Amino acid sequence: IYVVRNAIEASSPVDPVVVDATVEESAITVRVADRGRGMDDATRARAPEPFFTTKPPGVGLGLGLFLADRFTRDVGGRLVLDSLPGRGTEVRMEFSA
Repeated sequence: IYVVRNAIEASSPVDPVVVDATVEESAITVRVADRGRGMDDATRARAPEPFFTTKPPGVGLGLGLFLADRFTRDVGGRLVLDSLPGRGTEVRMEFSA
């Protein structure tokens, strides 16, 4: 839910947030993509850190991606962030069976 909330907050009201899941023989991938401002490489690298946020003070705690990453790793998966400034961000939670 944190990843979806982040995507909604990053997007304008007219830009879609895409949430989908694919199931393959031995893997499940949950994808959340937005068309927000995106992140440069340095920001993307820090984004899963606890308490790291690009939001104004008082608007977020910087725990959403941290918790999503922690949950994904705790169940044996991995969190992947693809992002480009001006093009948006895609978060994938990949789980192997």
